[in-house]
Amino acid sequence: MMRHRSSPVNPSAAVSAEDYRQTHPKPDAADPAAVPTDENVLFALWSVGRAAAELLDVMLAPAGLDADEFAMYSLVLARDQVTPTELARWASAPATTVSSYVKRFEKRGHVDRVPHPTDRRSYSIRLTDARTAVGAVAAQRSTSEP
Repeated sequence: MMRHRSSPVNPSAAVSAEDYRQTHPKPDAADPAAVPTDENVLFALWSVGRAAAELLDVMLAPAGLDADEFAMYSLVLARDQVTPTELARWASAPATTVSSYVKRFEKRGHVDRVPHPTDRRSYSIRLTDARTAVGAVAAQRSTSEP
């Protein structure tokens, strides 16, 4: 499910990989206080998810994206055109959340609304050429080390 954000990613405030490492040091496994004594699998999953999303945010900030936006772009990119309903289902996100992403992407000029071929009440979205530059930066960042 998509995370709720209190504020969007600010590319000008991007943190370098070195700054990230300094502000997020690895816990010392020899320190008993650094390693939880109880083995709560659900908390561990939550913790890993939060850490992964934070790291993705740092890596994608130069492209002006956060982890959730990158996921949405990736889902749209997986098909030539996709409906908001399909995006909501694939992302396990409420339709209102997907709608806000679509509006944000439209404002950036990254997606176009296309009339649905069989349902006049619906529409599909597709990525525009303007999205290519952002995708190139994000793809490059996803293959480099933080």
